[in-house]
Amino acid sequence: MVFEPNFMTTHVGSVPHLEPKSLGERLAKRLDIPTWLQLPRRDFRESMYAQYSAHLPGIAVDDQKEKIYFDTTGDLTPALETFYEHYLADEVAYFDLRPAYSAGFQALLDQLCHIPGEWVKGQVTGPISFGLTVTDQDLR
Repeated sequence: MVFEPNFMTTHVGSVPHLEPKSLGERLAKRLDIPTWLQLPRRDFRESMYAQYSAHLPGIAVDDQKEKIYFDTTGDLTPALETFYEHYLADEVAYFDLRPAYSAGFQALLDQLCHIPGEWVKGQVTGPISFGLTVTDQDLR
């Protein structure tokens, strides 16, 4: 058996840049697999934890501290009902990434029709990472 490496270049995705369009274009020219850029220095909402949180019941955004947390001080029932109504109705668009949370993702979508290749790389936060990072208002 002969080992035939067929490695393709890509990158992590989270970058310290502020502007996604030109960076995405430059990387698309240099990498085999284009990547969805996350730009947490542009806006903390683009961090891998905040990015997916916009529609979660009870989520609160603290712009001053640049963090998200679960506000458990009130009744979450209405927010949970709304969340599950959309989920059970298979209303996928309700859960779209918000543009304010995903400038890098939006830039990638705009570039995909101009990029050759069959692959694209994205990254999501898993439940353990999210659960160990995002707390409630009392840091629990």
